[in-house]
Amino acid sequence: MKDVISSSEEDIGKFRESFREIQESHQQQRDAVHAENEALRAETEAIKTQRDILIEESNLLKEVNSKLKQKSSTEESKIELLTQKAELLQKLLDEEREECRKMEEEQKRARENLPDGHDDIGVLRVSFLNLNSMDENI
Repeated sequence: MKDVISSSEEDIGKFRESFREIQESHQQQRDAVHAENEALRAETEAIKTQRDILIEESNLLKEVNSKLKQKSSTEESKIELLTQKAELLQKLLDEEREECRKMEEEQKRARENLPDGHDDIGVLRVSFLNLNSMDENI
């Protein structure tokens, strides 16, 4: 009987030792799974943060593109207005040159029509009157 009890005690001791090893192994697996879950949670959070940053960056790029388009259209309008202004100034310059050319021709004809011995005072009066009429037209 002592042998049976002794062998039973040995079996119980072995069982307890096996059970303890199983518990430790199970605890290690649980700790490993918990650590892996925490790592996955951290990675998921990092991915969400990265996604939020990309969304914000995308929104900022859309805003910048919109402002660039607006600036571009404003600059195109400005260029168009400056081109029109340059054309109008060129037209005005051409008209003034034509007026000067006509006045010079009138002065030349007036000089040619002056009787001998007369000076250019008459021509100057005509030129002065022409200049005054030009100022009034402007």
